[in-house]
Amino acid sequence: MNTGGRPELSPGATARRHFEDEGFTLEGVSVAGVATWLTIGQWSLAIDCGVVTPQVVRCRTLALTHGHMDHAGGLATWLAMRRLNGLGSSTVYAPASAVGALRKVVETWESLHRHPFDWQLIGLEPGDRVPIRGDLTLEALPADHVVPCLGWAVWRTKHRLLRSLQGASGPEIKAAKLRGEAITQRADELLFALSGDSRATMVHDVPQLRQARVSCMETTFLDKRCSIAQAQLGGHTHLDELLDVPWQVKTLVPYHISQRYNGDVARRILTAKLGGVVQDVWPLLPESE
Repeated sequence: MNTGGRPELSPGATARRHFEDEGFTLEGVSVAGVATWLTIGQWSLAIDCGVVTPQVVRCRTLALTHGHMDHAGGLATWLAMRRLNGLGSSTVYAPASAVGALRKVVETWESLHRHPFDWQLIGLEPGDRVPIRGDLTLEALPADHVVPCLGWAVWRTKHRLLRSLQGASGPEIKAAKLRGEAITQRADELLFALSGDSRATMVHDVPQLRQARVSCMETTFLDKRCSIAQAQLGGHTHLDELLDVPWQVKTLVPYHISQRYNGDVARRILTAKLGGVVQDVWPLLPESE
C-alpha cells in the first residue's frame, strides 16, 4: 500500500471545514480502498464507518452507502463504543438489499459480547426519505456501483411568509391567521449531498448532486494513471468525467481519492481541472504536516 504523502492515514489526521452559511461542519477521512468516514456533528450524522473515530461514535445516526469493508467495516465497533459510553440508541440506514448481511455481522458480535446493542437497522431504497431532526430529512439517492449502493442528501424544511403577505403589517398578518388563513408556505432547502461509490452516470441522473449547497462527489481517479474505462469497470468516477457537468453547487467536495495520489499532487490536479468549473473546490484531504 502506497501511503506516502497522505496525512489522513496517520492517527488523528482528518479534513475539517465549517460551512457557516449552511450551519454545519463536515469532518472526515476518505482514501479509496482503505477507509471512509464522514460526520456532520451538528446533525449527529455519520456517513460510513470504514474505521471508527470519536467523531463517529458521538453521532447517533449512521448512513451507510454500501457494505464494502472500507465503508462499513466499523459498524459493530461503532455500536459497541456507543453502548460502552452510554450514548443511547443508535439508528443505521443502509441499502435495503444489504440489511440481512449487515444484521448477521452485528448479531455475531452481539453474541461474542454476550449482550445486544441498542440499535435499529433500517433498509432504504432510492427516493426514500426519513427524518433525522425536526427540520432535517435524509434522502436515499440511487448510486451506480458494483454492489448495491446509496448516495445521501439532506434537506432542511423552513416555513416562509406567503409572498402575498410580504410587506404586510403585523396586525394584518395576525388577523389573517385568526381567520384561519394560511400565512406561510413550506420551503425545502437542499443543504448537502453525497454520491457514495458510483460511476459518473449518477451525477447526470441525480440532480441533487449537482444542486446541493455542498456536494461530496466520489472522485477516485484524477489523471491518466487510470483511464475512464478502467474507472467505470470498477464502479468508480474519473475526474475528467466531471468537467462538463452543469454544476450549481456552492462547494464541490471531491472525496474517495485513490491512495496512488499524494495529497499535494491531488490538490494541484483538482484545482487545475475544476478551478473554472465550480465556484469552490474543497477536496476531503487534510493539510499536510
